[in-house]
Amino acid sequence: MAGFHTIVVSAYADKAIEAFEYGVLDFVASHLRSHFGCRYLEVKKTSGIELIDIRDIAYIQAEGHYTLLHIPGQQPILHSKSIERLSSVLPQNFCRVHRSHIVNMNYAKQLRINAGSRYELELTGGARVPVGRTRYKAVLHLLEG
Repeated sequence: MAGFHTIVVSAYADKAIEAFEYGVLDFVASHLRSHFGCRYLEVKKTSGIELIDIRDIAYIQAEGHYTLLHIPGQQPILHSKSIERLSSVLPQNFCRVHRSHIVNMNYAKQLRINAGSRYELELTGGARVPVGRTRYKAVLHLLEG
């Protein structure tokens, strides 16, 4: 039997933590924002569940069946969802730039071409992520647009 993703849309924002305890993928506190992608990602910690604001994430990196959330000035945070699952619920400003990386384009600074036609995207704060050859033109278009 195939699994499914659950996103809760509710006017009761105070129920978000409880919803994440039941395993929902996202909780959208307003029906007006549901078509813009999720606003928070839940991270399970020993002390409970922490909500990470999507806007704070500079990029997401695949880590096997999990992902690492990279927030400037912090250690990467392990997230329980795969990069494929996250890419289906993120807002439009998140771009899959490589098979193993999704970038919040609000943090994108410069596209670099290195030796051997290897591309990378420099982010504000100095982080650099690889850009796949098949995704180079789309990333360049987003930076120019």
